[in-house]
Amino acid sequence: MKTDHMLTLREASVVMRCSYSKALKIAKRGELPFVQLGSTWFIPESKLFEALGLTRKEA
Repeated sequence: MKTDHMLTLREASVVMRCSYSKALKIAKRGELPFVQLGSTWFIPESKLFEALGLTRKEA
């Protein structure tokens, strides 16, 4: 069973091609399925790619 890689908000902002602050606003509004653990935001890589309509290269 393969586990999904979790991206931090900063990593996700690079994939999303937007600033960290823009990604933070998106996370806080719940527009994408980010979860906050302490002060750090995470999103499953597969969920981000799915939401953006991107395909992921398998290693």
